Amino acid sequence: MIIFVVCLLAYLFLLLSTPLLIYPEFFFYPWLISRGAVQYKDFFDDHGFFTNIFFAPFAHSLPLVSFIFIAFEIIQFGIIAHLIRKKVKNSLVYFILLILYVLFQFTVVHQQIWYDAIMVFFVVVAWYLFEKENEFFGWIFFAIATMVKPTVGLFLLPFFIRSKNKKGVTVFFISWIIAVCYFISRGAFSELWRQLILFNFVYGKSIYKTFTIGIAYKLLAIIIGGFSVLIFFAVKQRRKNIPLLLAVFISLIFFSFGFTKLNFALFVPFFTLLAAHIFANKKINRYVIIVLSLFTLIIVRDAYKTYMDCRNRQVYITRAVVDEAKQVGTFIKEKKDKKVLVIGNHVELYYLLNVLPPEFILLHFPWITKEYPQKLSLNGIQYMIVPKKLGQYESIDTRTENELQSNYLLSGQTATYIIWQYNKK
Repeated sequence: MIIFVVCLLAYLFLLLSTPLLIYPEFFFYPWLISRGAVQYKDFFDDHGFFTNIFFAPFAHSLPLVSFIFIAFEIIQFGIIAHLIRKKVKNSLVYFILLILYVLFQFTVVHQQIWYDAIMVFFVVVAWYLFEKENEFFGWIFFAIATMVKPTVGLFLLPFFIRSKNKKGVTVFFISWIIAVCYFISRGAFSELWRQLILFNFVYGKSIYKTFTIGIAYKLLAIIIGGFSVLIFFAVKQRRKNIPLLLAVFISLIFFSFGFTKLNFALFVPFFTLLAAHIFANKKINRYVIIVLSLFTLIIVRDAYKTYMDCRNRQVYITRAVVDEAKQVGTFIKEKKDKKVLVIGNHVELYYLLNVLPPEFILLHFPWITKEYPQKLSLNGIQYMIVPKKLGQYESIDTRTENELQSNYLLSGQTATYIIWQYNKK
């Protein structure tokens, strides 16, 4: 218990002493849903739908969103710690594995809310429920994980092998049928298919032509892969551990989906659990110990670098951003009754001003706008908010520029934005 508490406190220190990065997808999209918008139909999203729906009731409060995410991380830690303890009786080994998990998890998640980390939480809970022979809820949690990130459906195989009641898999499919029926009823299924399936298929093919991976991560992948192979050959009673072995190797496949640290998120818990199976044996191959030692050194180094990076980085919404949004609001009269258009990717202004965007909205990135060319309708727009300095992927087209010059007057400006008000004579 003391070891668990020490590792838990260490993890809490890492989580609470560094700012959490919350991207627009985890406050803006849920907020849109809370205001009545339908995902895919009213705004573009190429990710799974469950996360936005889940966070919608809490979207009004960023601290609450942060608390929920940190709670997920702590619960996941508790599950992994419990499952390790069932296998490992040696206190020193138990301590080392817990610390490795904490450092590896912190390094991979990098103190940011993203789909991979949320998806892994539901997979781990499902794995734990299968361990407790509660397969009904296990299949439900696994279904939720696939609704966060559909590619985790590859885990259907190890879960099915673990299942004692093979018919229980119908719970998984029924969960998806219910979800599909919901989007059909909201008239959004065609856009779900277009954005979640077709767009990602095209985007996935293009990313491999332009994306390169740093040598540090190549080395890390080689070491992790090598260690996994050593574990595979070292594990006794292989037939019994087939689901766990499959989970580890399938999770490595996710690294090829994007080549970022977060693509290791699924690997971390199952790598740790498989390591616990190995160290539960009295005889351990010396090559396994050597590879684990090298792996430990890399993780400790990367965890330190991650901690320093998180402490010094700029989060998405700072106090200065909130204060400036309030200043922008002073130039917009009766916001609830006015149509406001924000040029570019500053969607946090809609959120902070509590003003819905005037039409279907997407984030302006070339890989998105190429597939979804958007011609803005300027009819009825009373206010336009234009950044003084457009970002890398932001632009203002000639038609909008001419409209501003002809029919809008300067309403005010802040350090970052110019606010224009419709004033056609």
